Amino acid sequence: MSIDRRAVAAVAVGGVAGASVRWLLVETMAEPTGWPWPIFIVNLAGSLLFGWLHGSDRPSSTPHWWLGATTGFCGALTTFSTFAVEVATFLREDRFSLALGYLVVSLAVGFGAFLAGSRLSRSVVQP
Repeated sequence: MSIDRRAVAAVAVGGVAGASVRWLLVETMAEPTGWPWPIFIVNLAGSLLFGWLHGSDRPSSTPHWWLGATTGFCGALTTFSTFAVEVATFLREDRFSLALGYLVVSLAVGFGAFLAGSRLSRSVVQP
């Protein structure tokens, strides 16, 4: 198995950019007291962007750009691990309704944002 070093570099560069944007956004938002808005918003934005990129079809002429934007940037912008820790924290604090609500709403809205981004991209990029 040969590894495409340019693909690895594209994912790494995209990942650094995505993680940096996430950190900046989360740091500039108010500390959540109930609903974890910072992570909810970055996950929503990342899902919308990934949907947009997915809807525009994978560009065959620039596969490294695609990997950097999707796997790298969107993958690092969004954070399933922090989402999981937040749900687990709510459960540990006996805040079951908040845990379940955050879980269900995050998944539904994230998937909806992905679909909306994909459809929007198709209507704009490929009218």
